[in-house]
Amino acid sequence: MKEDVRRSIAEGLGVMFLVFLIIAVTPEPTMAPFAILFAFMAVFTLIAESSGAHVNPAVTLSLFLTDYRNNSQQPGLLYVLYVIMQTLGGLLATVVAELANLEFPVLQPTKGWYAFIIEVIFSMFLCLAVQILCDKKLSNANPTIAGTIVGVMVYTTALSIGQLSGGVINPAIAVGLIVGKTIFKDTNIDQLYYSGLYFIAPFVGGILAHIFYYDIFRIGEPNFAEKKMAEVVEGSQAEKQPLLAQQATA
Repeated sequence: MKEDVRRSIAEGLGVMFLVFLIIAVTPEPTMAPFAILFAFMAVFTLIAESSGAHVNPAVTLSLFLTDYRNNSQQPGLLYVLYVIMQTLGGLLATVVAELANLEFPVLQPTKGWYAFIIEVIFSMFLCLAVQILCDKKLSNANPTIAGTIVGVMVYTTALSIGQLSGGVINPAIAVGLIVGKTIFKDTNIDQLYYSGLYFIAPFVGGILAHIFYYDIFRIGEPNFAEKKMAEVVEGSQAEKQPLLAQQATA
């Protein structure tokens, strides 16, 4: 249990760092994507060995579904602790930002349901990438490389859909920013309306990522690599059989 708490705290600190950095670079929006890129690289390098560096409840849900279906020994309580600490980390970052008298960014989609759809799609791609990076059968990427890959994905997301939906794709970050702004900067409760979009869409994307990973691409199946290797060997033997038959009759 102590180990689970320690890993969860690492997740909370990782999200706290990301949210505080996002708030800190708000006055320089052109620099925000670059800052987020390097922040993800730093977070992955620092806590990947400790907690896996999910730093996103949608990623945690996606990985939980895969572990559950693979009959993993990983306790479900750990994933619950992850989500709780990630969310608390985002909220705590806003408290620190308020104490530092920083300006909060405004998260407000411009395209309604279209914003929801693109948040789902980009969340799905992010979670799918993390699923593959976490799969030792498919990837031997060290934490720095994995952090760079995820950071680049978040960076391109911020550039491509930031003006349309906010490009958050992380419920912990979104809830932290929206709730923090509502409490400390703007008492207009309507701000909380958008937390539903930013909280639900990434989870939907995480579920879809698991479905693609496990059921459609079938990458997440146990012994996936061994099955593929057996298919290759079987195909190679099938190709050789006609040649052997010709040689036997010659």
